[in-house]
Amino acid sequence: MKKTIFVSLLISIAISSFSQTLPTNVKTKAYYSNKSHRQKTISWIMLGGGVALTAIGIGEAEAETLDYALGSTKSGNIGSVLAVIGVASALGSIPLFISAAHNKHKAAALAFNMHKVPMRYTANNRSIFQPALALKVSFR
Repeated sequence: MKKTIFVSLLISIAISSFSQTLPTNVKTKAYYSNKSHRQKTISWIMLGGGVALTAIGIGEAEAETLDYALGSTKSGNIGSVLAVIGVASALGSIPLFISAAHNKHKAAALAFNMHKVPMRYTANNRSIFQPALALKVSFR
C-alpha cells in the first residue's frame, strides 16, 4: 500500500512538472538597447559633473591658498574635497561607458522570438507558441 501511494505520488509530480513555461525575465533586444542608452546617459552626466566639480574644486583650492597667503586664519579643505569627488566621478564613468558598449553589442546580436509550432494530431489542429532565442554572430 505504501509503495502504491508513493509511486502514484511520484508519477503525479512527474506529470505535473513536465512542461515548458515561458520565462518571466526575458531579456530582449529592446531591453539591452534601453539599458545601454541609460548607462551612456548616466556616464556622460557623471563625466561632465566630475570635470565641472574638479575645475570648481581646483579654483576654490587656489582661492583658499591665496587667502591663506594673505593672512587669513580660515583653513578650509572644501576645494580639495570637491576636486577629489570630481575626479572620482569622472573615473567612475569609465566602467559605465564600457558596460554601455557591451549592452549595445548584446542588443545588436540578440533576438528573442515566439515561433509558432503546429500541434498535430489534435482535434482542432491548433498551434502553440514556443520561445526561441536567435543569436546573430558577426565575423569582422
